[in-house]
Amino acid sequence: MPATSLGCLGYRPGYALAPARRLDRLRRNRPGAGDILVGLLAPLVGIAYARRSRAAAGWLRAWNLFGIGDLIVAVMTGLLTSPSRAQMLAFNKPDELISAFPLVMISVFLVPLSVLLHLASLKKLRESETQ
Repeated sequence: MPATSLGCLGYRPGYALAPARRLDRLRRNRPGAGDILVGLLAPLVGIAYARRSRAAAGWLRAWNLFGIGDLIVAVMTGLLTSPSRAQMLAFNKPDELISAFPLVMISVFLVPLSVLLHLASLKKLRESETQ
């Protein structure tokens, strides 16, 4: 039985027991916290970069990487909780609405667009640093 299947059954290896419980508690109590954090930090990072502060390039890079990581987590969570062959989580309450219109537009259009915008921002940042 793969480790991910064991984790879904509630089994956690001894060395990861405490962090797994904290992560589960955080995920249950604050769904979408990463999305909210990326959205709230966007104007702050943008203003800092526009003012050409010293650390702004590093903050912009970190913000973009965090945003891409958050999108990857969101896609994987959606994939693992939707009723499909890949479903490994939420067997008692599968996420059936994500495959229905209009919510399907988020995963089909907005997530790829967001990833492309983060990548374009990173590319522009790299180009501006080389000049």
